Amino acid sequence: MPFFPMTVPPGVVKADSPYAASGRWIDADKVRFNGGYPEKIGGFQRLIEDEYEGYARGVKAWTSFDGTQIICFGTATDLHLIRNGSLTSITPFRVVEDTLTDPFETTSGSPIVTVNDTAHGITSVGTKVLFDGATAVGGLTIDGEYLVASIVGDDEYTITAGSNASSTATGGGSVTVSYYVNVGLVDPEYLTGWGVGLYGYGYYGMDVSLGLGAVTEPMIWSLDFYGEDLMLCPSDGTIFHYDASAGAVRPERVSGAPEQVRSLFVTQERYIFALGCTTLAGAYDKMTVRWPDIEDFTDWTPSSTNTANERKLQGGTKLIAGTSFSLGASLVWSDAKLFMFQFTGSSAVYDSRAAGDECGLIGPHAFCKTDSAVFWMSNRNFHLFNGTVQTIPNSSDILDWVFDNIDIVQAVKSFAIFNSKYNEVWFFFPTGGSEPDTYVAVNLNDFSWVNGTMDRTAGTKFAFGETRPVMLGQGRVWVHDVAEVSNDDSSAMSAHIELAPFDLEGGNQPVDIFGFVPDFERQSGDLSLYIYGKDHPRDEVVMSETITISETDKLVEPRVAGRQVGLKITSNTLGGDFRLGKFGLEVSAAGKKRNSSS
Repeated sequence: MPFFPMTVPPGVVKADSPYAASGRWIDADKVRFNGGYPEKIGGFQRLIEDEYEGYARGVKAWTSFDGTQIICFGTATDLHLIRNGSLTSITPFRVVEDTLTDPFETTSGSPIVTVNDTAHGITSVGTKVLFDGATAVGGLTIDGEYLVASIVGDDEYTITAGSNASSTATGGGSVTVSYYVNVGLVDPEYLTGWGVGLYGYGYYGMDVSLGLGAVTEPMIWSLDFYGEDLMLCPSDGTIFHYDASAGAVRPERVSGAPEQVRSLFVTQERYIFALGCTTLAGAYDKMTVRWPDIEDFTDWTPSSTNTANERKLQGGTKLIAGTSFSLGASLVWSDAKLFMFQFTGSSAVYDSRAAGDECGLIGPHAFCKTDSAVFWMSNRNFHLFNGTVQTIPNSSDILDWVFDNIDIVQAVKSFAIFNSKYNEVWFFFPTGGSEPDTYVAVNLNDFSWVNGTMDRTAGTKFAFGETRPVMLGQGRVWVHDVAEVSNDDSSAMSAHIELAPFDLEGGNQPVDIFGFVPDFERQSGDLSLYIYGKDHPRDEVVMSETITISETDKLVEPRVAGRQVGLKITSNTLGGDFRLGKFGLEVSAAGKKRNSSS
């Protein structure tokens, strides 16, 4: 029987019909292309056993000067730290130890306590408040941590005590109060209806409930290194400083920093860039950039004796995020453009200019950088910057598929991560649910793309030592690409690669498939081969068979016929693994003429 060898180019093609993509891979999951051939990715396992509540929205991993590995990440309600393998809540205080006099009002028979504090600054129900030193009022002693139950106004809010008050009273004595940062939204909230949003903003005729109207954004943390320390801010909050040498302590508020900041990053020159922030005049401007003096990060007011500055950018409706790059260059994205800041050392400190149009960032963490380039996802494409803005090569292979499936309402949660071991960039985005559940990855050696599914909401990696990706999802912290495991924690990790139907014998006559010749550089556990035959692109499958390929099989013998043949290889066993080489088919002319209905 004739032997039909198969050589398939690397990469998954989602842009064409299966027949137009004949001879190409058209779908995958948990598979990468390494050296041009598909292989199952490494498994993942818990980095720590502790779990957290909510969804991680921003994470950084680094090693302190004394060798301690640290991970910091934020959710809509808390900031967490992993240090020496222990998970700790280090949610910072927005206000520390303010003093109130007789702030509590109780109602007999009710656990609801009204707290009076002029201009308390609480914006969200569920925000944590810490009281200390109170005396009893109405039979209740309000001491310790409470959640805000309701916001009555700018000067009042309520909490719920652990029991009912015995009388209606006002008091509490001299009370020390500390306010944690305001909790944020888990999901974006879109305002709907006539008159919502700016006139002319969005697409004509589109329902604003689809994500094109006015929006209250979810809580997303931005974090960046300041030496061995960390600068961070919750979106639309102020800036905090975490001192890595102090251990598992709460970050402290940076005095003098803007009251409201959308995002931050630290330049190579150690300037803290506040993006979309409260201006010097006290207004909140989503397109303004500010930075403090290089010698004192608490001095944000420009003067002739410091290097603090403020700058308003033009091009978009809001700034999204930024990053240091190289050679004194830093990048800042709006929702429409990319800007480059070049350090000059002059009185203006930085020269800024637009570096690219129609390439704004889809979400604050939808970018990552390598030693030579920055890669990101906009609301319509995938881009890179290595001195100029370019489209990532071959992104057209998957582009339409990504943006046909992405949930545009939740797209702000998309994020990217660089896997240095395999020289890959992974982009995660939400499709069927409210959280990221799907990814596409590009191999930077040959710019081949691959797709897959995975429930993750944030990702990072250490710069040295443990350099495998660390990702967060499902309330857990995972280390990825654990080659010796090949599992989804303690369960089998299903992976597959699918080949589009291709013509045999030029498609001129039906052929019978009598054998599949496996060529695996490595294989652990049984694989499943689904192989099928068709006569025409729009025909139903004429014949198909699912057959097992064991680790020792030199030939498996399916019985399939058709003018075209397609196949799918799946690994779904505990410890299962594979790397596919140049497989082949044994074929012969069909014994009799058939038609598509036979």
